[in-house]
Amino acid sequence: MPHYAPRRFERFNCEMAVWIHPLAPEEPLLLAEVLNISGGGFLCRVDRELPQNQPLDISIELPQRENLVPVKGEVRHVRPEDEQTFLIGLEFTEIEGMTVPAFIAYIEAMFV
Repeated sequence: MPHYAPRRFERFNCEMAVWIHPLAPEEPLLLAEVLNISGGGFLCRVDRELPQNQPLDISIELPQRENLVPVKGEVRHVRPEDEQTFLIGLEFTEIEGMTVPAFIAYIEAMFV
């Protein structure tokens, strides 16, 4: 039986949009629907599979923020939801313009 580490951050259900920027210029921008978010990452629904461990540039639309928040992340897990959509778990690796503790405090204040 695999061992799973406990989550480091509280997870909050939400409905938010994020834009995943393609690594290859010929690929289109990918709009994703965030299902839950924490200080460490989020789970989103997308219409195409992404490779596990792939680094990504992401723009997050956070409530009560005027501008999109640029984030760097990495795909941690992928599973098919149905024949046309996938659930992607992304881990934040860098949050531009915010420290991780400030981001965690912001997320907790928005969703508690």
